[in-house]
Amino acid sequence: MLAVLLLFFLLFAVGTLVAYRLSSASKVRKRMQEALSPLEELDTESRRLRQSVQNEIELSSSQYIQEVHSARLKAIPLDELKTHATGLRLQALKDVGIWSIAGLQRWNEYRISQVRGVGPKSASAIVRAVAIITASAKAVPINHPAPPFSGDTERQLMEALYRQHWFDTHITEQADAFRKTLALDQSIRDELATKIGFGHWLWKFGSNETIRDNIDRADAMIRVLQEESSQFLQDKLSTSLGECHTVCANRIPVESIIQDFNENRDLYDSWLTRQLGQGRSKSPAKPMLQQTAPNNSVVSDLVHVEFGRVVPGPPPQPTGGNRTVPASPETNPPHPEGLVSVKIGSSIAEQATEFALPMAQRAARLTNLRWLAKDEPVQIQGHTLPRGFVYVGKGVNAGSICRGNRILLQLCSIQPRASLALPRLAR
Repeated sequence: MLAVLLLFFLLFAVGTLVAYRLSSASKVRKRMQEALSPLEELDTESRRLRQSVQNEIELSSSQYIQEVHSARLKAIPLDELKTHATGLRLQALKDVGIWSIAGLQRWNEYRISQVRGVGPKSASAIVRAVAIITASAKAVPINHPAPPFSGDTERQLMEALYRQHWFDTHITEQADAFRKTLALDQSIRDELATKIGFGHWLWKFGSNETIRDNIDRADAMIRVLQEESSQFLQDKLSTSLGECHTVCANRIPVESIIQDFNENRDLYDSWLTRQLGQGRSKSPAKPMLQQTAPNNSVVSDLVHVEFGRVVPGPPPQPTGGNRTVPASPETNPPHPEGLVSVKIGSSIAEQATEFALPMAQRAARLTNLRWLAKDEPVQIQGHTLPRGFVYVGKGVNAGSICRGNRILLQLCSIQPRASLALPRLAR
């Protein structure tokens, strides 16, 4: 008997579900979902395209920043490490092809110590000096790209910003209006779907007045979605999204980018500031549509070494003999003592960026290092040098002739027959 009752209730439940599936309430609910489904897919596509354009800006900005930092570090010679540490053996690094700070990026102490001729202490000092110089170079503001956008990374960044501007101009407004209308239709659909759902329909099996009224409202909403005005908005947005896909898939002519940049300079400056930080724009005050670039690099490294210091600009041009023309104060502004000036230029026609790196203080020259005058005798390890002209003393100054506990002798006036044998001192 119990089994018969269970079978009866099971058949009743299945029959009720089948009856609801075949009812007008279930059918109109399905039709509402089918009418809104293309609109929801179109809205999803616009959101996805907007996110794709923004991701392209983030990626191209990161690549541009990385290339600028790399060019700055390539402009700083390896010998700059000597201003931050003493006793460094850099020739071993030069022998393996490292000539700038950029070559030591991502090198740890162990890797540097494996280079033949570099000890663990020198490796540790090199890593610390590289970290200081790298942090100082990265702290300098990054100049914004400027026409003619000849470098690959700056062109990619400006193309991404151009696509963002195109999207905002042609799609954003109509996409936002379309999204508001869709949100209203979705809320009506959800409300009607609840009121004509199985739970409400089960009461009197859909024969009550509330179910019939909501079915009529659902039919009216479907008719509105199928009207020509609604289809026009949908087709217009679909066409714009197709054009945007074409813009994003193809390379933008540089003339179009420059024209759009000049016409919307403030907008581009705000975008570049948000992506690259507050930097000085390198673009000229007057709009330009074409300019010949000397090369395809984002930056060119204009530095040279003068009297052991890294100074900005190319080497001075000789004017005859051994005389040189000094750089003008406008090109090389004075810096406080203890700073090394490094200049990174972008092209001959563009003004270069200049920044200063902190220079480590050298130890003071010791006073007990001196030349003995002519005929002034001196006792060294039991031997007498009577003729003078000897440079003697002890010290740890890396810039002096005497290093560590060694005594370096420079004999200038000893008779040819004189001989001197001194025991070698430990380093």
